[in-house]
Amino acid sequence: PSERDLSLALGVNRLTLRAALARLEAMGLVSTRHGSGTEVVPWRERAGLEALTMVMGSLEKDDPAWHELLASLLEVRRVLVSEAVALAAERHTDEDLVALRALASKQKEHVGDALAFARGDLAIQRVIVRAAKNVGFELILNTFGRFPEEQPQLLAKLYDRQEESLPFYEMLVELVKLGD
Repeated sequence: PSERDLSLALGVNRLTLRAALARLEAMGLVSTRHGSGTEVVPWRERAGLEALTMVMGSLEKDDPAWHELLASLLEVRRVLVSEAVALAAERHTDEDLVALRALASKQKEHVGDALAFARGDLAIQRVIVRAAKNVGFELILNTFGRFPEEQPQLLAKLYDRQEESLPFYEMLVELVKLGD
């Protein structure tokens, strides 16, 4: 429908509708053509990573599609972190190592608190990504940065082996330090 008809049907101001449609278009979820209206487009072909969490938010947790999207998101995170570690090993500064060591050591204090542990893990990832000197990775990491607050019920499951994971943080610091 036209913007006028859609705003009437939804009971919202046309300016509000226009702003919402512009945001959806910027995310790659709709396409607006003057004279033709706005249509939903195939999000898998047009949207960016930020749409993944938005689509997840529109689904029920017991929906198989929700689980598929979560698995995809976690796989992207795994790839991002591995490549960021490789680049950080090549490009890090002494200051990056100091920050990484401090955060890795602080993770011990977060054991038993899934939210604090997740936030600490994210802080470590952020230092790694910054040490990698890749702005694209930093922006992608922002998608994951919102994840603990947006999906708190998953934290206990995603961070169920906190104590066991602590040695890996120290190994991570060493890998970056050695340039390996």
